[in-house]
Amino acid sequence: MKEKYLSINAQNFPEIYDLYWDELFSFCRHHCGDEEGAKEIVQLIFISIWERRDELQIETSMKGYLYGAAKLKILEYHRRKASKAKFDVVYSAELDTVSNNTEEHILHKNLFEELQSAINSLPERCRQVYLMSREQGMDNRLIAATLTITEKAVEGNMTRALRHIRNHLKVFRTLFIFFTPLCRVTDDLCNYIII
Repeated sequence: MKEKYLSINAQNFPEIYDLYWDELFSFCRHHCGDEEGAKEIVQLIFISIWERRDELQIETSMKGYLYGAAKLKILEYHRRKASKAKFDVVYSAELDTVSNNTEEHILHKNLFEELQSAINSLPERCRQVYLMSREQGMDNRLIAATLTITEKAVEGNMTRALRHIRNHLKVFRTLFIFFTPLCRVTDDLCNYIII
């Protein structure tokens, strides 16, 4: 396929996918050091292109556009890994401060299950924005560019997401009042997750 400025449509998308998938995968695998992570990145790039095909105008070569998208996704991948490592350290440290009381551990586990439930029940765009911000460590400008929305839309979605999660977790703050040793720890974790 000749390199050219183009729009994406049902006719040329399969050709673009077949032409660039292996090359893009090799590039991502080299820079991630993780085969599964590389596959996920390439799939996300092509899914994003397909979902935005009606408004997407490629102003560089297709190859240049794909490699630019891959570089952004690789950066997000490394940020997400660093963010997860940081969260694991914080979570581990917090767990060390909690006594071995089985009820407290169950409540603690339930808090994270409820958090996941709250995130999963967000509208699709709110969930995307929240996860990109909190799990991938992206700033509003990068989120806006990735999702092709305005920074104001990112802020609005983030505000809705945080309000929804706070309301969803409100019951846990009340419950933990009865478990004094865990109350401070859980409050700190709630703040770490949603503020």
